[in-house]
Amino acid sequence: MYRAILRGGWLDPDRKTPQRVKTEAVFRREPRIVKGVRDRRDEDGLSVSIASMTTPRECAQKFRECFGIASLHVGRLRDLGVQVEPDPDDETKALLVNLPYENPEEADMEKFASDVADSARLVECYYPSLKNPSA
Repeated sequence: MYRAILRGGWLDPDRKTPQRVKTEAVFRREPRIVKGVRDRRDEDGLSVSIASMTTPRECAQKFRECFGIASLHVGRLRDLGVQVEPDPDDETKALLVNLPYENPEEADMEKFASDVADSARLVECYYPSLKNPSA
């Protein structure tokens, strides 16, 4: 599975080999109201692309700005306790449904998200100050 890195701050520039995906990249975003309309954001789970259905570059091209693509392995995620389910709205995606929302209050949920981020491997990097690991 691929997770798009949509913010430069989701990569740790201090660890260059391999570049580390920070915990912020795997937190879900809380639903919110925008212009009177409910934006569900990550209410149903954190969206990831299914690797067999796309390439890292195709995944990145879906976004206006993308700093890289991280690979997550389903078996490792399940070993960590992550619930992985098909996205009912998009057959090319899956949802990681039990990851915590941003700024979890419980230390064990912060650790859970950190373990998930530590399992991620950067397969494409478009962040200008970081070396592309696939080069």
